[in-house]
Amino acid sequence: MDLTAHMAALDDLLAMPIPGDSPRRTHVLRLAAATPTDDPDAMRAHVAEILRTLARRIGHSRTIALAGFVEPSFRSAAAQLLDSSGCASIVELYGWVDGPTLWFGLGILTDVDGTVQLVAVFRPGAVPWPTLRGRDWSVAHCVEQLAALTGLPPGHSPPPVDWLAVEAGLRRRLPQDYKLLVDTFGPGSFDDILGLHVPGPWNDWYHQDLVATPVGPAPRLVHWASTEDERFFWAATGDDPDTWPIVVLEIGCDEEHHNVRTVEFVHHMLADRHHPYSIARYVESHSFHPE
Repeated sequence: MDLTAHMAALDDLLAMPIPGDSPRRTHVLRLAAATPTDDPDAMRAHVAEILRTLARRIGHSRTIALAGFVEPSFRSAAAQLLDSSGCASIVELYGWVDGPTLWFGLGILTDVDGTVQLVAVFRPGAVPWPTLRGRDWSVAHCVEQLAALTGLPPGHSPPPVDWLAVEAGLRRRLPQDYKLLVDTFGPGSFDDILGLHVPGPWNDWYHQDLVATPVGPAPRLVHWASTEDERFFWAATGDDPDTWPIVVLEIGCDEEHHNVRTVEFVHHMLADRHHPYSIARYVESHSFHPE
């Protein structure tokens, strides 16, 4: 697949004029197609490369659908995309959003005959474009949603973390959204189920647990959260920690990899009953319990 050609097509799509008072039309662009017998990992790898390129231009995307499961707050937008594209189902969908509004997205969809489509969607004027260009606003929005979901008091002020010292000690940077999550919540657990591992002098165990440890030959894994049965890591696969995938090690199961940012992963666990590690299936009213 031609990354240069696809980025040029996406640039043309994003350069479309913003409509005035006319209805906002949803524009759908089919970039590539593959048959059910083609290697599915090839298209996923291509999507990941496009997302990394777009992140440098317009900020990081948000995962809206993964493995066929759509985040509840975006089911209406997903249905509209299927209607506009003529496709039958969504496999993966990554979007740039403002609240519940999907204004630009990239996804893998399937036709009724099983053909796999790489599709982009754009709604010019759905949000004020100049205020969003270059901002990683999706992370802050997810943290705000998580704080609201857990009823975090507005005055909650966890102990500050000296991230420069922490990262110097680890000899590696950590994901920005994780640091914002820690700065907002501090050490503790979500629903007394998901423990957030936080570095700091007030808790040496967390600090030690956050040190990168080799699990298998490569890559190195960095432990950031755990439940009674699962441990959640980042796979430190490159120099940019914001692109590290999440690796889940569960007792008696093979490891799983999820190409999603940390705060989105946590939000899905609490909000989506269909998430593979859903807490929402067992807890209706969520809370955060500080250490």
